[in-house]
Parts: sequence; C-alpha cells; structure tokens
Amino acid sequence: MAERADCVYNNVLETSFPHGGSAQIQDYRENRTQAKLERQRKVAAPCKYQMRGEASQVVSPPPVPRRPDPPPRQNMMVFEARPPCPRWHRTALGLGGAGNLLLLGTVAVLGVLVYQRPSQINGNPAMCNGSLKSFRSSLTQNLCEVQNSSAGDSGCRLCARHWKPHRDKCYWLSDGSKYWSGSRDDCTQRRSHLLVIQDQEEMVFIQNIIGDQNPVWIGLNITSSRKNWTWVDGSPLNQTLFTVLGPAEENSCAALKKNRIQPEICNTDLKWICQKAAVQL
Repeated sequence: MAERADCVYNNVLETSFPHGGSAQIQDYRENRTQAKLERQRKVAAPCKYQMRGEASQVVSPPPVPRRPDPPPRQNMMVFEARPPCPRWHRTALGLGGAGNLLLLGTVAVLGVLVYQRPSQINGNPAMCNGSLKSFRSSLTQNLCEVQNSSAGDSGCRLCARHWKPHRDKCYWLSDGSKYWSGSRDDCTQRRSHLLVIQDQEEMVFIQNIIGDQNPVWIGLNITSSRKNWTWVDGSPLNQTLFTVLGPAEENSCAALKKNRIQPEICNTDLKWICQKAAVQL
C-alpha cells in the first residue's frame, strides 16, 4: 500500500510540474514533509512522554494543592424552628389592645371635661362657691368630732392621727427618748417644733398629756453667754408666768415634769413633745 501511494504521489508531481525540473519537485517534497512534521508535533503537543527504555509513560500534571477549609464562623445566628404561638396568647394580645383603646378613650373624655370645667366655673362663680361650701360641710360632718375639735371654739380644727388637739394647736408625745438636739430635729421632720408654752391653761393641758412620768423635753434652752432662757421660736421666757427651778448654766436645756420646768443636761435621753398649728375648717 505504501509503495502504491508513493507511485501515485510521483505521478501527481510529474503531472503538476510537466515542464519543471527536479529542483522544484524536491522543494515541494521538503515543504510537504515539514508540514507533515508540524501537524504531528501539534497533535503530540498535549501529551508529554518520558522515554524509559522501549516503553513510554504519560507524565501526569502535578496535583493542584487543595485550599484549606475556612474556619467555622463564630457567633453565627442559629434559627430554630419554634412551635406556633398558642391560641390564648393571641387572645391575651387582643384583649390587651382593646383595653388600651378603652383607656385612651377614657383619657380623651376626661381631658375634654377638664378643659370645659374652668370655663363653666368662671361663668358661674356661685356654683364654685356652692361646691366649696358643700365640700367643707361634708368634711365637717365626717371629720370634726368632739374629741378632734376644741370645745367652746367656733369652727372646727383638725389634727393628724396620734396628735392631740387643744384650741388652735396639736400636740404629740414621743414614745422613745433622745437628746434635746435629737428631739428638736425630730419635731422639725414632723413639720412642727418642740413645745412652747404660752400660759397656765396650756400648762395644765400638757400636764394631763404627760401625766406623772419622767421629765420631757420642751422647746426651751440657754444658748448665749448671758444665760437667758429662750424658746425655740426666738421669744424669751416670761419669768412672771413660769420659773425654772435650778441654776441657769450655759448650754442647758429645759424639761417639764408635772407643773415644774427644770434644767437638764442637754445630752440626757428623755422623751419630748412636739406642737404645730391645727387645720381649721
């Protein structure tokens, strides 16, 4: 087959170059051989061979290094499937929403009433005075009892709970004992002050409160070098009404026992009595 092919190839050459010389035929053959070799080289280029004796082995390409797996991400949010909301939750939310709407409506109505009320009162002062009188009368009927008001006085004077009323004052006797300065501070916290006696009638009333117990602190002391007794409201002691039994020394404090006022060391622990003005209706 190869010899026949060469024979056919030579006949083609002679037919192609009828007047040509052997040099042209030789050039054509070399060009054709080079083209054939070039085609063989291109076909064999993808495969690389390594000759070992008579056998050849295909050299595989180097392995591609595998990229390391990325580290696990931290703080990743994990969504878990949750059961559907119970029915009573939805019912509670609905009731809460309805309650909020009702509350909002009530506040709106009250706001309108409050806005309209001042104009009605300004337009009718008699109605305002009548309301105040009615309110005052109701308080008098419910709060002004014989034991809470001063007998023989006009009107009604009220005192807080545990305070004893007399005329236009209220009196409170302590349960514990303190220094004179601590007693004064306690009365101040109660929006009052230590007892200031005005006359003998008030002295008699206070004696009924304290009874025959140990002395109690009152709002009388000596703070100046002149050794003058002074009440906590700044007024001096009237020596014609009350007499302090005992020497008057600097930084002395007065205590009441029965119907006598006597000096005591201010750092002595005694009970005390506070007073303040009563509320009049």
